[in-house]
Amino acid sequence: MLNNFKKYKLKFELIGYLILFLVTLFIAFSNINLHYLTTSSPDFQYYKDYLSYFFREFEYSGREQGLIYFFLVSLFVKLGPDNFSLDNTNQLLSNAVQLTNLSLYLFGLTGLFFLLRYKGFKTKHIIMTFSIINFFPQTINMLVTMKPEIFAFAILPWSVFLIFLFFENYDYTFLYFSLIPNVLLLTSKGTIIGSVLLLYLYIVIKEKFNILSIKFISIFLLFLVLLSPVLLENFDANGKHIFEHTNQKAEMQDTADLNFLYNINFHDLYMYPFRHSHADSLIGMVVLDTFGDYYQWYAYNDQSAFHYIKKNFNSIWYITHWRQFFSVVLTLIFYIYVIYFYKKDSNNRSIYLMPFFGLFILLLQAYGIPQVNFDKETAELFKTHYYSYLLIICLTFVIINLINKNTIIGFFLIALFAFTTSFLYGVPNDNQDYKEYLHSKNLHVDTCLLNSFFLDGFEKENCDDKHIDVCNFDRIIYNTKDIASKNLDGVDYKEYLPMQTLVDPNGKEITPKSRGECIRAVQDGYYYNSVYLNKIKVPFFNLFYFIFFIFSIIYLLRKRVLSNTFNKIT
Repeated sequence: MLNNFKKYKLKFELIGYLILFLVTLFIAFSNINLHYLTTSSPDFQYYKDYLSYFFREFEYSGREQGLIYFFLVSLFVKLGPDNFSLDNTNQLLSNAVQLTNLSLYLFGLTGLFFLLRYKGFKTKHIIMTFSIINFFPQTINMLVTMKPEIFAFAILPWSVFLIFLFFENYDYTFLYFSLIPNVLLLTSKGTIIGSVLLLYLYIVIKEKFNILSIKFISIFLLFLVLLSPVLLENFDANGKHIFEHTNQKAEMQDTADLNFLYNINFHDLYMYPFRHSHADSLIGMVVLDTFGDYYQWYAYNDQSAFHYIKKNFNSIWYITHWRQFFSVVLTLIFYIYVIYFYKKDSNNRSIYLMPFFGLFILLLQAYGIPQVNFDKETAELFKTHYYSYLLIICLTFVIINLINKNTIIGFFLIALFAFTTSFLYGVPNDNQDYKEYLHSKNLHVDTCLLNSFFLDGFEKENCDDKHIDVCNFDRIIYNTKDIASKNLDGVDYKEYLPMQTLVDPNGKEITPKSRGECIRAVQDGYYYNSVYLNKIKVPFFNLFYFIFFIFSIIYLLRKRVLSNTFNKIT
């Protein structure tokens, strides 16, 4: 009787923690959907060339990075709504990117779950930790950015988990299963390759593993065989190999000074904690950007609604810039704990070194290795996003170790992260202009139906209205400055220039002169002939490897190969 009671108590407890995770995830993702347009994220126009390639607009991407992540984004675009218009294309692309990133994020969390379970942490503590990670600024930034770092986060926990299982009993089965994810990981992006290889090198040295053994050499040769078709496929699509990053900007031809490594502008850190004011200080940029937005691409992006819903506070206790202050304090606390657990938790030292591996690769570039790629005036090479996936994994281990000591710490950290992150990005308010913005924006996002339960006066039936996307010209989707200027009225269709042309399945074209005429045309089967309606190209080897990897994980789970490793865990 007592045992049954404990079992039911544990189940209800886990359900409660799972609900907490889902709530925090919904809050984070819904706010991303409503306030941030991914097409305004850093380097989107650069990486958009991949979409142009997959949708047959370009013959080559002209870029150097792996295909699989951008193909997945293209697939989500293709599988998403087809109600493109001259006005809403960026919004639909943003929706597709964010859904792709959310899917990869959840896949990465699943791998991280197994890794943490393998390390002996309780399920409830893992779920609570993930609830906190949902509010981590780098998580939010990673979810809204069309860059391969989110793909690295999806794959790396699985790969590290399989490698750890191998070193536990030298069962080469796990090493074989790690080959495919590492092929995808090590063909994605130069900085990711460098950081991951440093991580693996450290693990090999720590485990004193003989890489010259016949068995390992044979596995490595197999890895090269598996690697070759992906590299060739990427080169065929890109017209470049993965390390062929051509930087034609004149300002990106500098090398960092030696004092860049240790310089700290204490006065400016307090008085001027703003973009480019600390370009000569690695430490300054790290402490301002890890839990903040030093480079102003996210929370302070003036093309996002986050920029216009912030509440400013007067100076308190001689502190003027509270958002930056929180970032500095939280970053310092984080790295203090990283050093503490690195010394105390010898089994997981490779995890705690992850952010430093990422920073080291960026530093090599700053000093001209393998090529010059640095601007002294801005130092944007050191955007925290470039090693965000490593930060998230490291922070997860720090948090769960703290929670493992006392569950109350977990609830405190949820409250702390929720407060500081909300403060950073902006707290929703009751301002009427802001309400009008939310109602208008919600018509165009993936979370429309769910959001409708929390938006007073919003009619959820409008979430399925195709005509709204095709025939409405809503300026606030792209010009969030209208929130501040209180200019929230939509643009009259007949005044919108250039006018959009619609076609029917037979190729007949019309140019509606009014919203009513546009609606009637859509009802008659006319549509906006977007390039994103084209049939997409498929990178066969990249996709095959990715699918094979997913099925290999399912196979291991079904055969209880992974779950058997948890027998020792209570």
